[in-house]
Amino acid sequence: MIVDAHVHLGPGTYPKFSSTVEEVLEEMNLAGVNKAIVFPQFNADAPGDYKALNHDIARVVKQYPDRLIGFARVNTSQRWCGAIAAEMLPDLKGVKIHEADDFMNIDNLLGVAQMAATYDLPILLHGSTSTVERVCREIPLLKVIWAHMGGLPADQLRLDVVKIMQQCPRVYLDTSGCIMPSAIRQAVKKFGSHRLVMGSDYPVDDMPWAIRRVELARLSKEDFDKIMGKNMLEVLEE
Repeated sequence: MIVDAHVHLGPGTYPKFSSTVEEVLEEMNLAGVNKAIVFPQFNADAPGDYKALNHDIARVVKQYPDRLIGFARVNTSQRWCGAIAAEMLPDLKGVKIHEADDFMNIDNLLGVAQMAATYDLPILLHGSTSTVERVCREIPLLKVIWAHMGGLPADQLRLDVVKIMQQCPRVYLDTSGCIMPSAIRQAVKKFGSHRLVMGSDYPVDDMPWAIRRVELARLSKEDFDKIMGKNMLEVLEE
């Protein structure tokens, strides 16, 4: 079972970062991906609360329940983002939060994160070390998938990421954006393969190449299978 933990679906600011459900499914079939976590793409042409785009995600997930797992996306700079999340959870299975694109407000983020923890759902967080550390300190039961191996460019396993991973046992790294397979191998040695999930960041990156990066990390079959899908399914309790 291969699960891609990081897939954008819908219109994006730049045409090459937009994707239709048909394109996502075609890419999944090409790469041999069984399931994908999908959520809205950042779209500067339609700034706001992602409400309509979240409903689009919910619709396509119902159309393809065996292939797609939906996450809501919220803009934490807006005080009503908690209501947007509440409308979609627990029908959608997690929340995507992007610290930079959506001008994060930490208090609003903590409110949404607490809501996710109440449902025992994860958040996929593209955020700084200080943000992840605070979220985990204040909501220790929350499951956090930390995008891009803790930050871009993901060309090495940074020391500040190592520190957070050692302190926060419910944080997982997604491999999207990781350009050095050796960083994946190093993370497995330091934390264990149960703390990583494979992600592509499609359509920003390609699913086959995301899978190939994990293959090039030269892991055992058991470690490889965990990262490629078993871990994400356990996070989601699927």
